[in-house]
Order: sequence, then structure tokens, then C-alpha cells
Amino acid sequence: MTKNINTRTVGIIDLTERDSLIIDLLPSNETRSSIARELIRAYELNSPTKHPNVQLIPYYQTTASHLTKFHSPQYIEELLKERDWSEHLNPLSKTQTKTLSKLQTQHGLDIQTRPKNTHKHVDPDDSDEEVEDELSKFGLKFDCPVFPFLNRYIELTAGTSLAAANWLLKQHKAAEPESQQSTTDTPELQKDTIQDKNELQTPSSPTEQQPEESKQPQLQQKQKQSIAINWTGG
Repeated sequence: MTKNINTRTVGIIDLTERDSLIIDLLPSNETRSSIARELIRAYELNSPTKHPNVQLIPYYQTTASHLTKFHSPQYIEELLKERDWSEHLNPLSKTQTKTLSKLQTQHGLDIQTRPKNTHKHVDPDDSDEEVEDELSKFGLKFDCPVFPFLNRYIELTAGTSLAAANWLLKQHKAAEPESQQSTTDTPELQKDTIQDKNELQTPSSPTEQQPEESKQPQLQQKQKQSIAINWTGG
């Protein structure tokens, strides 16, 4: 009989304040990222010294080359465009102005500046109608509008998701030798549980039969479980 002892390792995507503010700009989840970040810090869940089973997962902003493995190049090009973000403000938002002010004053991100970018951008001479047609083509209107720093939001959400997935894969691979060792280190047990051919031909009497649990010593099999926490998604 085997007793499973579960040990759980938790990986946490620990966003910087700037990146958390960028995630806050998603219209449907405004300020949610910062709230989650503050709660994690309040309970010191981002401290491996306080919580030995916790690991901080390093993340990165993904690139177009990563994203085009899952989406068309044209769609990714549209998402990653640098725009004049002042043209994409939400007048109904109660928090967007405050978030953008923090990004500008504390982190130097100006909504009216077009940073240098390798991605193609719409020609300034293009008409508003042509720009709107492009947005409609890729579903970036109505309930899914363009919002400030959409390109950085995409790079962050995709980058953190890939980082969390890679961390889980590494945890799984690290646990494989341990699971293999639990079966290969007990050859005597495996040998004892195999009946001789002659025994199979001679049925044993009721008095000779023993419960299976009494024949097999109890083993403790350690199973590692890993969970990755990433709160950047929509």
C-alpha cells in the first residue's frame, strides 16, 4: 500500500509597480492587478524566506516573434503598434486618468509620446476612416477597444504567461527523477510480489490466503505539486 505525501511548490509572477499599472489599464479589470500585488505583499507571499515553498518567477516582455507562433503577423502588427494614446482614452473610466498620471510622473511613460519601435505604424497621412477600418478588421472596437499602452499590455500578459508555463515545465522535469527513483529503489518489493509459476497452478486454500494489504509493506511516495500564479490575464 502506498501513502502519498503531497508537497506543493508555488510560483508567483511578481510584477513591478510599473508593469502592474500597465495591466490595470485593461478596461474590464481596472486596478485589479495593483490590488492583487498589494495583497501578495501584505501577506509577504512574495518572500521565499517567510514561505520556503514559494518561488518568484522571473518574467519578460515577449516579442512579435513569439506572438506570431500563435497569431497572424498582421494581427500582431496591429496590436503592437505605437499610437498616440491620448486618442484612446476612456471618458467613462473612474481610474484611468489616475493610473496614467502615476505611469507618467513615477515611471516616465507619456501617453502622447511615440517611443521608437521596430513595428510598422499607420502613416500619418492615412484617413481616420482607413484607421477605423483596420481596427474593425481586427476586432479592436466596441467592447474590445484600443486602450493606452495596449502594446505593452500584450507584451506583458503574453510574456508572463510563457514564463509561468516554462516554470511549470521545469518543475515537472525536476520531479521526474524522484518519481522514477520510487519504483527503481525497491527491486526486492517487486520481486516478492511476483508469484512463482507453480503457485499460480495450485490454488491456495482459504486459510493460506492473506489480504493484499498485509503482503505489501506500506510505502510513502512523495508527490511534488507545482502551482504558478499569474494575475496579468484578462
